[in-house]
Formats: sequence, structure tokens, C-alpha cells
Amino acid sequence: MERKRRSIIHGAMERKRRSIIHGAMALFATMASVSAFDATFAQVNSPVGIGAKLTTPIKAPTAAQDWTTAYARRVYRLGTTLSDFKKTPYPDQSGWPGAVAACDDGPTTSGAILDSNPWKRIGVVECSFFYRQNDTDPFVQPAGLLLGDVSPATNNFYFYPPKDGAEPVLFLIDTEGYGGWFDQTVAAFRAQQGEPSSVETVPMQNGFGAAFFNTVVTYHNSCSQIVLSRYGDDLNTFRVRYVLNLIGDRVEKAAAVGSAAPL
Repeated sequence: MERKRRSIIHGAMERKRRSIIHGAMALFATMASVSAFDATFAQVNSPVGIGAKLTTPIKAPTAAQDWTTAYARRVYRLGTTLSDFKKTPYPDQSGWPGAVAACDDGPTTSGAILDSNPWKRIGVVECSFFYRQNDTDPFVQPAGLLLGDVSPATNNFYFYPPKDGAEPVLFLIDTEGYGGWFDQTVAAFRAQQGEPSSVETVPMQNGFGAAFFNTVVTYHNSCSQIVLSRYGDDLNTFRVRYVLNLIGDRVEKAAAVGSAAPL
């Protein structure tokens, strides 16, 4: 009886030990998958980047600078000059009162952090929005910008000259938000823009061999595109990118020569 009792106890302890080890290994694998996800996914998720491989070919850049039909994120249309962007009133004052644009082409408001510009050394200007939570706050906080009914966590705007010596124009709007909002964001785009140009399921794999499938919804017109991706920088965020084709192509070439980060 004693031997049987010890055998039962030992078996139960061994099963518990294995369960703990298995759970820890599964958790570690999940964490490792997420941490290693971005490096692989960046090559798939980028709409116009060096080495970007979307299964739907990107429309060729338009030669003429007619951007009146370019897509717009709220009041900010692709092709807008940097000076006009800075003068455009911020549209969501009710949510983030007093918010203004800050750009990395000069001194910024105290506390405004603009560190997401991998192409700064080739002349790309990054802008985002900031506001003070109260009049006595000496530092500013990032301001949101509604996208349909959701408020993404990051909203970055990038500018580059269409030719040497020209004023920079808005060529990329890069937005990321909580991944659980992806489906309702796609639904909002369908309501506003109609059916997308393409909807793709893009397979990807991280450095640990874990497989993922990303949903990529794309809109094209004669001079620009919008790319919505279920996954952004990690598995918990979605991403929306507005791209002005002609300037995106110009930045891509400059980045290739200057060895800057892909778009």
C-alpha cells in the first residue's frame, strides 16, 4: 500500500512538473515569437520599401505632380507641402485641446519626442501632434488623431522634396493602433472608400520558425495608395500607411544610395 501511495504521489508530481515546464516553454516561445516578429514582418508589411514583397504589385509612380486625387488622412492630403501642413488646423481639438504639429526640421515644443524618422539623414522630415494636458504642464504629450471611430497610438507624417531644391511634401502617413481595432477600421474604410483594390493573406515566419498570416488590405488610385495591415510593429498592433507613389519611389532610391532604412 505504501509503495502504491508513493507511486501515485510521484506520478502526480511528475505530471505537474511536466505541465509547468511545458507551460513555461510555451510562454517563452510566444514571447520569443513576438520579440523576433518585427524584423521579419517589416519586409512584408512595407508598402513601398526596399525589398518589400507584397503579392499585389504596386502601381508605377506617376510622372506628373498632379496629386489632387491623392488619398487624405482626415484634413491631411498626401502631396501637401510641409508649410501648409503646419498651418492646417488640428481637427480633433475636443479630444486633445490645443494640439499642434511638431516637426524635426527645427526646434520642437518642450517634451515633443520625434525619434521615429529612419530617413532623417537623407532629408526626410517627420511630424506628429502634441498637446498639454493642462495649462501648468511644462511638457507636452502625444495627441491622437481619430481614424474612423478609433484613436491610434501613433500618427507620424513624413515629408520629402519632389525634386532638389523644392519644398518637402507629405509622402507617407504611418499609423499604428490596438490590433483589436483592425476589423472595424477596415469596415470604416469600406464604408468610405468602397471595396479595396486587393485583400491578401500574406504568410510570414519569424526567426524561430513560427508561422503567421497577415491580412493586407490595399487601396490604389492614380497617384497614391493606402495599405492596412492586421499586424504592425508587433502582434498586438495594426498598421495603416498612406503613400504618395512618386515621392515614395524617390525616397526609396535616395535611401538605397544613402543606405538608410527601407520605407
